Amino acid sequence: MKNKLRVGALLLTAVMLVSGVYESAPIVVRAEEQTEIEQEALPTVSGENVEEKIAVRSADTSEMLKVYGEDIKFDKTKDWDDHGEFNINLTTEKALNSGAKVSMDVLVPENAAYDGSIKVQGVARIGSKWDWTPADSIAELTLDSFGKAENGYRKAAVTFTFGVGVEADALAQFTLKFAGYQCDYSGAIYIANVTLTDGEKQENGGNQGETTNIPVAEQTDRQLVYGKEVSFDASKDWSDQGEFEIGITTEAALHNGAYLIMDVLVPENAEFSNCIKVQGIAKVGDEWTWTQAVNTPELTINSFGEAVGGYRSATIRFDFDNNIENGAVKTTLIKLAGYQCDYKGNVYIENIRLYDKQTSGEQPSQPEKPVLPEKDPSIIDNFEDGICADWIQGSGWQYDNSITNNVADYNGSKMMKVDLDYTGMSSYSWSEAKLENKFADDFDISAYNLLSFDYYYPAAMSGSKIKIFSNSGIDKEAEITEIETLADGLIHAQAQVKFSPTDTKMADLTIGFVGVNTEFKGSVYVDNITLSQYNATGDFVKITATPNAVGTQADTSNAPTQVRLSDANAGTSATALYAYLMALRENGQVLFGHENDINKMVSSTAKEGDVKDITGSISGVYGIDSLALTGAELGISDAKEALNQAVAYSKQAAEQGAIITLSTHMPNFTNEKIKVNADGSYDFTACDFSEAKDTSNNCAEQILPGGAYNDRFTAYLDIIAEYANALQEDNIPVLFRPYHENTGSWFWWGSSTGVETYKSLWRYTQEYLQSKGVHNMIYVYSPNGPITGAEEYLTRYPGDEYVDVLAFDYYDDYSTYPATFDDSFFKNLEATCQVVSDLAAKKGKVAAISETGVRAMKKDGSDYEGLLVSGNPIVGHNWYQEVSNIAAKCDMPYWLVWANFGDTNFYVPYKYNETYGQELINEFIDFYNSDNSIFGNGTNFYGKMGTVKGTAYNTAQGYLIAPFELAAIKEETVFRASVKNAQKVSFVVENPANGKEIIVEAAKVADSSICEYAATFTAQMLSEIGQADTATVSLVADGNVLATVGNISLGKDKDKAAANVIDNFDYYAGSDGLLQSAYTENSAGGCSSSFTLSADHKADGVYGGALHYQLITAKSEVWTGQNKTLEDLDLSAYNAITMWVDPDGMGQKLVIQLADDSGEEFEVYLSDFVKGTEASYVTIPFSAFKGKKSGTLNTAKITRFAIWCNSIIPEGHTGDWKVDSVIYFDGIEAFTADDALLEQADADGLIFTKESPIKKGENQPEGPKQDTPKEDNTNTENNTAGTSGSSNSSQVENTVNWSAAKEQITAKAANGAAENLNFVSTGETKIPVEVLRSIQGSNVTLALHNGNGVAMSISGWDLKNADFAKIQNIDLTVTKDGDCITVRDTGNFAVPVNMHISMGAENAGKYANLYRRNAENGQWEFCGSFRITENGQAMFALICGGEYRTSVTIEAVKETVGLHGIGYKVKAGDTLTKIAAKHRISLVELIRKNPQIKDINKIRPGQTIRF
Repeated sequence: MKNKLRVGALLLTAVMLVSGVYESAPIVVRAEEQTEIEQEALPTVSGENVEEKIAVRSADTSEMLKVYGEDIKFDKTKDWDDHGEFNINLTTEKALNSGAKVSMDVLVPENAAYDGSIKVQGVARIGSKWDWTPADSIAELTLDSFGKAENGYRKAAVTFTFGVGVEADALAQFTLKFAGYQCDYSGAIYIANVTLTDGEKQENGGNQGETTNIPVAEQTDRQLVYGKEVSFDASKDWSDQGEFEIGITTEAALHNGAYLIMDVLVPENAEFSNCIKVQGIAKVGDEWTWTQAVNTPELTINSFGEAVGGYRSATIRFDFDNNIENGAVKTTLIKLAGYQCDYKGNVYIENIRLYDKQTSGEQPSQPEKPVLPEKDPSIIDNFEDGICADWIQGSGWQYDNSITNNVADYNGSKMMKVDLDYTGMSSYSWSEAKLENKFADDFDISAYNLLSFDYYYPAAMSGSKIKIFSNSGIDKEAEITEIETLADGLIHAQAQVKFSPTDTKMADLTIGFVGVNTEFKGSVYVDNITLSQYNATGDFVKITATPNAVGTQADTSNAPTQVRLSDANAGTSATALYAYLMALRENGQVLFGHENDINKMVSSTAKEGDVKDITGSISGVYGIDSLALTGAELGISDAKEALNQAVAYSKQAAEQGAIITLSTHMPNFTNEKIKVNADGSYDFTACDFSEAKDTSNNCAEQILPGGAYNDRFTAYLDIIAEYANALQEDNIPVLFRPYHENTGSWFWWGSSTGVETYKSLWRYTQEYLQSKGVHNMIYVYSPNGPITGAEEYLTRYPGDEYVDVLAFDYYDDYSTYPATFDDSFFKNLEATCQVVSDLAAKKGKVAAISETGVRAMKKDGSDYEGLLVSGNPIVGHNWYQEVSNIAAKCDMPYWLVWANFGDTNFYVPYKYNETYGQELINEFIDFYNSDNSIFGNGTNFYGKMGTVKGTAYNTAQGYLIAPFELAAIKEETVFRASVKNAQKVSFVVENPANGKEIIVEAAKVADSSICEYAATFTAQMLSEIGQADTATVSLVADGNVLATVGNISLGKDKDKAAANVIDNFDYYAGSDGLLQSAYTENSAGGCSSSFTLSADHKADGVYGGALHYQLITAKSEVWTGQNKTLEDLDLSAYNAITMWVDPDGMGQKLVIQLADDSGEEFEVYLSDFVKGTEASYVTIPFSAFKGKKSGTLNTAKITRFAIWCNSIIPEGHTGDWKVDSVIYFDGIEAFTADDALLEQADADGLIFTKESPIKKGENQPEGPKQDTPKEDNTNTENNTAGTSGSSNSSQVENTVNWSAAKEQITAKAANGAAENLNFVSTGETKIPVEVLRSIQGSNVTLALHNGNGVAMSISGWDLKNADFAKIQNIDLTVTKDGDCITVRDTGNFAVPVNMHISMGAENAGKYANLYRRNAENGQWEFCGSFRITENGQAMFALICGGEYRTSVTIEAVKETVGLHGIGYKVKAGDTLTKIAAKHRISLVELIRKNPQIKDINKIRPGQTIRF
């Protein structure tokens, strides 16, 4: 049956049907001008009570529809509590015009009351595919939005206006969404009086001309969306998969009505329910404004056409309104979201085209793109003739075996079979076998830009690489794209390299087969080597900027005539350069630097690097690395030739004005790739970047004087000296930057090397080079950034006497693809620059940004080394200029980016040809033209600075040679150091466990090549000072402490876990400092993390590890992590690791990471697990770890373990995302998981169990015994006899009957088990010496509770080496009044005593601070801080009684000693050691605070000692 309704020409009729669930009567619409259209009658829904479910009618209220057919209840805690889609059958037969409106009334009951607001979104569903086209705005209704009550309801009018998106096709349906914004409304919502009004048709008139659609950009290549399989959550209405950049940009703004079309493809066997929504976004203008298409296409499975070539395709279109006119399109994105969709699989896009809507007479908004003349592909070789003899083995790199090749029939074709043998080369991260062909006839490649071939290889070669070389300028790593896995297991892939067309004909071609840490021996196949064309439209932009013929000139007018350098004998070139940098700093100018600037490039036509190719000048700073000096970075295997070439490049750069800087990636000198020549010299040519990342064998400790590998190290330094001296001959100075990024964990000189050992390494390097006559170097110190404070920066700082330039390395990292711009790097960079610049100013030194650049994740997720060819998140943000401006603002005269190794690893843009270039090329030229940027043609340095005088540091300086941090001293030991400018040298040993210190006088060593001093720490001294786990040894010269090494064990070995234990936190002697020395933090800007011991959160043993982490970000993924270096840990006997994890419920990305000897990192994610808060054992089979480079984990040599927390911003969150939380770990160890356990693995290969998967007795090392009681504030039931009364009674004093208790104590001690024996003693508490003797060396701890929240404890283990001849009865009588605690003062206890104080559970996580009153001056002196445990306990070690007070603070108190008035007056018989002990300050700290004391063995009565 059909009904006829009369509707207006501009007011179209609407009928309403709630989708598929229930029906309603037509909504009443008003009519203006009348016309006729037909409408089908609405169907009836059987089995439903329509009246009850739909309509609420009243005499005075028009037809009302209950939204969702039921009451709504919003969640006030949410910003967008979405209740899904509510569909209305509102349709038209033709497209509407822009400006069309839908208006309606929204009603609530008259008694409705709520806080917050109700948001209402209106969406037009356009065309046969029901494209999602939202209105321009979302209505927001507070309670005040509704009018006065009428007939039991309050009403609010809303209107939805639509842009050009509704012009695409007819209206198929109208959708509403109701969502609460922090809203607590609960009840019914109704709509009524729905009206649709069309917009006015825009007519052309006057001189407007005809409107046409102009194609302005395209990207035809097929792309795998997200670079991986997508998986939607069918339970969600919007299962968002994130952003995916599609590579479409414009150089000018588009017009209202511009649109983007593309094909979406799924495999032909794809099946799914409901639909996939596709959202289109353009980032517009300099602010990269988020500009969403006005429609959101929806794809059901029926949207896709018939299968072609294994795929089904659907074409979609995105329309943009006038917001697209706000600026050029900087990038374009799509988002895939499932609507109750269960699809899992790959989604591809291709044939992307952007059209602009323009009127006749207008010029296209987009400049022409690089277009090659059409030319058919040219086959270089397809081997169909059965010949491959012209392909011969070339000179490989770190590949010593032979290659054989022949033509074979494979996979239905003739192709070249290549037999490779990487036996013995597993230690090489780049082992390259080469086949080369010198063609009889050259190939014209002027119309080609792509070389490709089919490549077949076994899975064992996954992660391998292909390198292509040619005389025509190609020198690139190929992109390898897998196509399929064949039945025999071989992988069929395509290898291709893109290059710039050139008139230089291709006369030869070399294919390099690169093995990566592999022993592979077998065959690969090559076929169809072809030259062809690819569409470079989306990759390159037209070069519109013009570089100035003459670069900005450096102003040296403010150069000083005298400077102070660390080299007392610095040459005139070095002093001149330092003065030059200071002049630039004063004049606000900045040198731009580029590593390998003249000898590494992307463009095949550049002769002296990409920077000169673009601007006409080389960079202002030319960077070169020691890897070039030894050959690896230059691809030269002859050591002498490599050094000569490095010198030649450096002189070539200097001739063009560049300042030279030398960095070092020295190999681990214990590495087997260092070869010994026949004459006994060393060959480093086989060592590359990966050997610098070999963190095994404590390399730094073994290369200092006297070390087993010192001769290798000095041989390497000799190469550096020879290089520097060669430049010195031409008066060329060098900014020398050794051992950079030393606060990270990736290099052997980083966190795996102790702080003081690093300083010794630096100081010895400088001392050695100067002994070789090197005096043209300025020494640059550069830890990795970002830096948050001076204390952090100075942690490993070698000292003012050894450093000239304070710098840092910090990269702008985008670790996801596609990425969107985030300005947090600029903010963190400026903050870091300010910290470092302020420090440099205080020290009278120069500051710099020594290494930076943008690293964006590749589309395939393979890595983020350098920029992308196109689609970089920084486009349009003038990145180079912004960094330069920050450097100038912070008084930093130079900065440097890393090298252009190829189009997969580059840091400055490059030319595609003379007309087009990489997408940042115009921004870079503008940067070159700026007033504060100095390039090589404007440095004005060489020969123009005159004579600058140098002054030196004359204070005592030096470094420790032995011992090292974490050493175990168990016998007579010789301490060694190098010291100059000093009259008296000594070593001070301190045992914090008992407060004892010993001074060991040092003597100068005769005939030493360095200024060496030595002293013998005798066995008698060792016995006197007692055992310790955290002792220190300090080097003191003329009263100045030059160096201190800590965490030294005295008289005992370090406690060690079993070989299979990565960490169980029980082997750090209860010291957070010792724990933190084992781990190194690596964090993004503003983020941080640290490990502390936790006695309350653990799986077993004494302690667990508390990982406290902080994350803050606006939108980019940020991270923080803790890295532990392992010494080639062999876990090959096991198949899994397990750990106990207590999660925090924050749902951030928790990453467990292992690295092996190849340097590759392997990861698993526990992100879903940490959404919860229930502790569990997590078993991770080694097979579950995925390599970042697709390699295989070598469990026989695990070099590093790390835990990372990366940010995951919850959906719908706005503003900064901040996390400050704790996750607990314990029992991290390897074991062999049985088959039954492995079968429980989830989809990620992980196994979660409540009990430990390790059977009792299996892989269970015996750990150290618990030496502290667990405290609380209640009476503890004693497990010994001899106590009476109540612990909380203030009326009755309880004392311990030691005679009755001794027998049981003795029995417990003999048992060997760890026991805490608790006693309540509220009165006098004296422990007899015989009781102490009975527990000596045992695992028994005596704890005396005073019943008022204080307990005193003594551990039998701590008494192991006690001299009982010096011990009387120990008086631990305690009284407590508020925060005042009095321990009877009978002098030094002579044994370690711990005081446990209940601070209250409400203070958990804060810090308890202990002070002791100095009886002489009445001042309260700071003793220490302790982080309060979860149950409110704090613990302090005491050496004597006295009056104590406590306080609670949020942060730990930083002071070492409290206020002491005017200090202490020396009395007859005093020594510094006695004074330090009396005032509870270490001797080393006392010496530091009294620099006026020149001889620590000579002090006079009446002299003032400051604290």
